[in-house]
Amino acid sequence: MDLRVTRTLKSIENTFVATVLAVGFEKVTVVQLAKDAMINPKTFYDHFHDKYDLATFVAQQFLDRYTQVLQTRLQNMTVTLPLTAVVTALLSESDLKLTWQALTRIKFDDFDFRQQLIELMQTQLAAADLTHDPLALAVLPACAFETLNYYIESGEPFTVQRQQELLRLVTALLTTTA
Repeated sequence: MDLRVTRTLKSIENTFVATVLAVGFEKVTVVQLAKDAMINPKTFYDHFHDKYDLATFVAQQFLDRYTQVLQTRLQNMTVTLPLTAVVTALLSESDLKLTWQALTRIKFDDFDFRQQLIELMQTQLAAADLTHDPLALAVLPACAFETLNYYIESGEPFTVQRQQELLRLVTALLTTTA
């Protein structure tokens, strides 16, 4: 891809994320995005149909990057290690954190970032042969999403000990008799 096109797309993407976080997706306009990205609105429309198309593009860009992180972490690892590595990778990259925050705030028909990410995790867990159990494939990605979301939104540092304490609590809740 032409370097100018790559820069333009990155500028539009960064401006979009910042604008969604500042004013919310509903108030985003193409005219304001173009102005803030210092491009002509026609340039925006050369690449995207509308803000919904842009949101879908940004989500796909994020999912592609996240897939690479997951694939790298899941190769030759046990189930307990990848989440730590993935959380650490996400928390250390400010542009990924900001993009995550923007994408989780966007709501419109046929756009569910949470569900897209959960499906990606399910696919990667199965592809890495870590589990094919339907319950595990339903629960683990949902827990992973909520864990990632908590740490990204709170800014709290991720610790394995905190996660182990949560597992102990879940175990106690499941084994306690009334």
